Amino acid sequence: MSFSSISLPKPKNWQDFEDQMWVLFSNVLNDPNTQKNGRSGQKQNGVDIFGHRNEHCFVGIQCKEKYDSQVTEQELRSEVNKSKNFIPRIDEFFLVTTAPRDQKVQEIARVITSELSQTDHPIHVYVWGWDDIEEKAAHYPKALNAIEPTWNPYVEEGFNKLSAQFQEMSMHVKSSLLPSDGTRPLSYTPEGTKLNETDENTPLHGQVTAYQKLIDEGEIPSALKQLEKLKSEKWSGASRSERYRILVGIASAKLKLGLQEDAGNILLDAYNECPEHEKAQKNRVTGLLLTKNFKEARALAQKLLEEDPGDAYTASVLIQSYIDDGTDDNLLSMVPADLHETVEVYTAYANYLRTRGNSEWKKVAKAAAVKYPHDRMIKLFSAEAILDLICNDKDAMVGGPFNIVSREEFKKAVDDLYSEAREALEKGFILPSTAHNSVLALRLANDTSKATEILDAAIEQHPNDENLRIQRAVIAYAENDPKRVLEILKNVLPDPEHPEELGLTAWALADSGQEGKAISLISENEVNTLPEHVRLHFLAIRIRIYLDKDEKLALDTIAQRIATEPENLALRILQIRTYNALKDKNHANEALEKALALIDCKTALSSRLDLCFEARKLKRNEVIIDLLKGKVATDYENEGIFLLIQALINSSLWLEFDSNALKFVTVKL
Repeated sequence: MSFSSISLPKPKNWQDFEDQMWVLFSNVLNDPNTQKNGRSGQKQNGVDIFGHRNEHCFVGIQCKEKYDSQVTEQELRSEVNKSKNFIPRIDEFFLVTTAPRDQKVQEIARVITSELSQTDHPIHVYVWGWDDIEEKAAHYPKALNAIEPTWNPYVEEGFNKLSAQFQEMSMHVKSSLLPSDGTRPLSYTPEGTKLNETDENTPLHGQVTAYQKLIDEGEIPSALKQLEKLKSEKWSGASRSERYRILVGIASAKLKLGLQEDAGNILLDAYNECPEHEKAQKNRVTGLLLTKNFKEARALAQKLLEEDPGDAYTASVLIQSYIDDGTDDNLLSMVPADLHETVEVYTAYANYLRTRGNSEWKKVAKAAAVKYPHDRMIKLFSAEAILDLICNDKDAMVGGPFNIVSREEFKKAVDDLYSEAREALEKGFILPSTAHNSVLALRLANDTSKATEILDAAIEQHPNDENLRIQRAVIAYAENDPKRVLEILKNVLPDPEHPEELGLTAWALADSGQEGKAISLISENEVNTLPEHVRLHFLAIRIRIYLDKDEKLALDTIAQRIATEPENLALRILQIRTYNALKDKNHANEALEKALALIDCKTALSSRLDLCFEARKLKRNEVIIDLLKGKVATDYENEGIFLLIQALINSSLWLEFDSNALKFVTVKL
């Protein structure tokens, strides 16, 4: 739930304004050492307040009382120029003003930022109007109290009580998740309401706001339960504005639980309950979007955007309303150019492209992360974009160099996705998509322990989620635990429409001594529509079972398949593996030579590694070296580099790393 529309009184004098901004920016920057610059009469170099956003980002703030007049370009440039003399050099400059938010001056700030980026002293320049100050202050109780000492006492009292009530419950949830040693919902939060002072200061409004605060802090199931209880007990005696607030609060919780259609219908009910609220139309258009009434949402969003061309939120809804239309080209041209690089539009456009299956969403997400590195939603989009790029870089996934993204980018993406999942679990609820993406990232980073921790907790909340079960079964498979695989997939009916479960189940049956059931499962579901890797997996299971009972049948089975697909490298590798299992080194070496004849510069690293594992059994170290030199990453631990080093040592060869050519060169010792 957004508090963005709480109405706050403007300060009566510049001293109060500076005091208020000092408190606000102490919270915004998360820097308790934020300070006012000098005292009245001293030279300030355009900076009234200074602090650190982090150890590498020094921030200067200039306060200007303007009331209803706007900041001019000349004033803004003058203050920015003064700030260049501040010591030490600042990285960000904020001009905060009591004037209303103005898109023209925002554009000027962006232009100045762009100009300064080409100099030896780049500064990010921002202008906050009173609307921005209200929105930011709404997230920090101390800032609210500084700006409006009479801020609704019921809110703070209610929130403090609720925090105490939920503390014990939260600690129980957190302790149960501590370790013993994957489509994102539409990215919108219902808008808040702007109430008259007399309306806002009621106990019921205070309770609702307290619950909304809990939703923002992640205590979603608990807050939803209390809001629904409030609706049940207080509805008949509530004013229309109070009913509106209750419904919007419930919708906000439902949306964060992934229940988009429910949330949308409740927002439409809220609009019908009190259509005169200032934010009612925005919540109505969001409701239409969430209930997939795209055409109506589009028409209303266009109307609202015409009335307020600077409304980034409505622009973001307009973009999402084209999901059913397929208008990828020039979609951004439908919203004002000044809004293209706002957080809201960046997020909406990336989400739109992603939903439409357009790979450009990854470029948009990464560009947004450069501009807004601290925005939570953009950080997640960027992390998921990097994860998606890595999944398309098949060699990097198995130990090759990172070509599409840097390893540092990948590590940060993993950290961001894991942190999001952990925080959600600690608050008591995690979306399946959040868990899925976090686990996929952790598995790619070979952190099985954390992946298992997230999966087990997420499956407890979502026991019927297929993607989560598959990921957990894959980990059990990697840990060679067939009984665990069967337990995880016990409620899955055999179906070629779910090939991953079929392959895992067949393997687990074979490895737990139930060979007959494994063969029956394969025979009943081995259809041409299965993915190639699953069909190959089935064949490998058949051969393993045959090897224990009829070696000739095993050899004939793989030979027959190779006869139909002689250039299938995966089948050739399986044949080598079969000969190695029979300790038939002569035939294994013959099969290896035929497989090597299929290798070229385009051969995937995964296939090269599979060949190397078989070559190692035959002590063919020179083969391993030829297959892997220049193909594996050397800046992090991976199976390929270990295989290569072992082969070099065993073959009396060693490596010299050519840092300029970035490749391996073999040297005879």
